[in-house]
Amino acid sequence: VNAEFTRITTVPLLPTFMSQLDRHSTQLMKVFKKKVGTAGRNLGLIMAAMDKLRIPQLKHDGTVSLKRSAST
Repeated sequence: VNAEFTRITTVPLLPTFMSQLDRHSTQLMKVFKKKVGTAGRNLGLIMAAMDKLRIPQLKHDGTVSLKRSAST
């Protein structure tokens, strides 16, 4: 899939996907936190594990964002 995507679009799939995932992660986390029931519980466990893997980064405007650590 990766090679075919790159062949068709001349854009590398994985870096493009990961950068867009980082860009939208805050909004996705808000949606996931609103889930209820079994899906909400499962997402809660996954998000708790993800929070342990994230490291805070200070932005130029003084706000803090969470990014994946280099080991993930």
